[in-house]
Amino acid sequence: MAFGIDVSSYQAPDGALLDGMGFCIIKATEGTGYVNPNRAQWYKVARDRGVTTGAYHFMRGGDPAQQADYFLANLPGDVDWLALDVEDAGDGLSWAGRVGFILAWTDRAKATGKPTLVYASRSWANALWGAASSDERARLAQLPLWVADYTRRPGEYSGPWPGGWPIAMHQYTSAPIDKNVLLTDDLQGGDDMPLSTDDLRNIATAVWGGGGAASPMYTDRLDGHQEYPETALFSLQARLGARFGELSGKIDGLAEALKQVQGGNGVDTDAVKAAATEGAKAGVQAIIEKATINLEAK
Repeated sequence: MAFGIDVSSYQAPDGALLDGMGFCIIKATEGTGYVNPNRAQWYKVARDRGVTTGAYHFMRGGDPAQQADYFLANLPGDVDWLALDVEDAGDGLSWAGRVGFILAWTDRAKATGKPTLVYASRSWANALWGAASSDERARLAQLPLWVADYTRRPGEYSGPWPGGWPIAMHQYTSAPIDKNVLLTDDLQGGDDMPLSTDDLRNIATAVWGGGGAASPMYTDRLDGHQEYPETALFSLQARLGARFGELSGKIDGLAEALKQVQGGNGVDTDAVKAAATEGAKAGVQAIIEKATINLEAK
């Protein structure tokens, strides 16, 4: 599990802020008229320390393609990740309009071949998801969500989030600086889950059961291994929940499509959905079975 910071012009480039951090996401642009003056210096500081770099664009109302092009023309350097910051309540857009902006902007950014995230608060993410059509939800589900929810507990949230939109990164505090935890391997590569198959199965059961807590067996074992802090549990729960949530969102879309196509022709879409859900659980279980790192070996 990697931790990192995100910075803007408010933070002077300072390598000390990167102590213990695995990544740094730098504000590059805002709208089509602002460029962060210290973005290149931050990029150099991060790269000199071997830290993964990202860049983000602060969304304003206007043309998404123009803003994407402006952002790509003013990157701090050859960053690893791209991100769209969606939080401007004065952008003049409806929630549905913001969804359309996000999809148009990220389509442009993703053409670079770099992983592209969407940043939003937990409440905004829920509102965006609620305003999206089935087709738009399917597209949003392919975009890693960078969610801001200041619980000060990495990977643990203050309330519900869009189950079909996988959370890839959690900004869990802004004091004294924005700090984040990466919850997925998709952006970084490798496997950062030093847990046995039994541990994973226990947590998966808790996630699917809706309790969101680990079994006592896992908690007791975790306590004996200081190199695996409690945040590792939160991270894994979020990742398993996001993976299953993504599949569940696709299942909902499939069932709705069947209902529209078949009409009253006797297709039991509820039964189809139930069977697909079980298949999704089996698919996640297959992923879990591949995690063969043994906790007792540590």
